[in-house]
Amino acid sequence: MGIFKRLRIIIKEQDISISRFEKEIGVGNNTISTILRKESGISHIILGKIKDRYPQYSICWLITGTEAEDHSKLIKQIKKEISELLDKKNNIT
Repeated sequence: MGIFKRLRIIIKEQDISISRFEKEIGVGNNTISTILRKESGISHIILGKIKDRYPQYSICWLITGTEAEDHSKLIKQIKKEISELLDKKNNIT
């Protein structure tokens, strides 16, 4: 599921029209409608406006579909595994 699907989820969960969503986040008429229709890029400014108006939806979730905590856990696991590999390498030499 991509960012455009997640935008639609926010709009559906808020039970509002795309036009109302545009007004609530403070962007011009048809801005979000065009983004969704063309599946074109979304600026960091629009992402910030969404986050400001709907703080329950994280920018991380909107962009990636996962929460930042998930990334933090993954990074810790990768660091741990790298450290273990380096320890094994150092014990061999």
